[in-house]
Amino acid sequence: MPFAPVAKPVVGPDAFARSDDPAILSQAALLLALGAQLSDDESARKVRAAAAEVKVLDILPSEDLSWFPIPSLKGPMPVVDRDIQLNSLQARYGHWVKEKELSGYAEKALPGALADLAERVYREPSPSNAADLMQMSRRSQSPLVRVVAAAALLPTADDPGIQRTLEAGVRESEPLIRELAAMALSRIDSEHRLIQSLTEKKRGAGASAGADTSMLVHGTFALNADWWQPGGDFHTYIRQQVRPDLYSKPDRFDWSGGYNDPARQLGTQQLHDWVRERNEAGLNLLCHSHGGNVAMLATHLGLEIGELVLLSCPANESKYLPDFSRIRRAISVRVHLDLVILGDWLVDGGVQRFRHPQIEENVIPLWFDHTATHNPEVWREHNVPALIS
Repeated sequence: MPFAPVAKPVVGPDAFARSDDPAILSQAALLLALGAQLSDDESARKVRAAAAEVKVLDILPSEDLSWFPIPSLKGPMPVVDRDIQLNSLQARYGHWVKEKELSGYAEKALPGALADLAERVYREPSPSNAADLMQMSRRSQSPLVRVVAAAALLPTADDPGIQRTLEAGVRESEPLIRELAAMALSRIDSEHRLIQSLTEKKRGAGASAGADTSMLVHGTFALNADWWQPGGDFHTYIRQQVRPDLYSKPDRFDWSGGYNDPARQLGTQQLHDWVRERNEAGLNLLCHSHGGNVAMLATHLGLEIGELVLLSCPANESKYLPDFSRIRRAISVRVHLDLVILGDWLVDGGVQRFRHPQIEENVIPLWFDHTATHNPEVWREHNVPALIS
């Protein structure tokens, strides 16, 4: 089942003592945010920003931190010796820490141990305390928390169990878990068979012809998702309620959705050629996630865009800013502390929000959910059409 929308996060150690959706998503956000800080190379970010003549973007927006405080850490993450770390955690919390399968007693003890470790991170922010929380979170009963804990530890931990956790995550049916796991797994093996399965087209999509001046562009690992294709819930909603001119022909554009620069570059060329071959210059594009970055890169090949609507798009202005002379209007719509964008920081350097004055920023009052911006119910409840009108 998809996670329920979160209007208010669970702040601090309290999140780790609970197991409801807001708490689980809050745990994941904290773990990813800690990992992002510990993998940060601020000097390299400044060099990239200077070379691209753009501002240095914050990993974590200050306005989000005012509602969801995160301890400030300075990296780098210590190299983690798993055996030494587990021995230390076992001495603190009991023998169950090293059990392969959690017993009934361990299931009851784990939330208290996690809350205690989270409290330590808030009280004494340090890379080692953060690493302990990440390691213990790998025992969580939530597959999302297990995946993000493994992803946060990946840069420094030599542990084959991390890859197994990520592989299990890619097999999950919940899109958020699957995408976060696949992003992290790509750091280990970008050609992994499970990742390839997400970027190979499995079927075509039928549709009726009609007038069209708008089009949806999917993001990473979404090639075979239903929501953006003709007949999918979001496509249907947009065409019926927002943009009656939405492109719905059988030859609608798609790209591999691969999570790497070559895949995005190929998608960029394919989008440019697709528009040129159909004489669709000036098309309005509604792009989710890295689909927005594909569209922005395509403007440097000469693609003309009317309105560019960026839905939960990772902001990396040193890599992906468009040629604004070829866009009539650019609009960003996002949620607070998008988990997938937090995960993107660990691999690709994407951050939560744009700072460029020619990109209009709009924040839906929801937290963590990367899929919220293509959820018809969210669009209705929060009147998203008014943000892009």
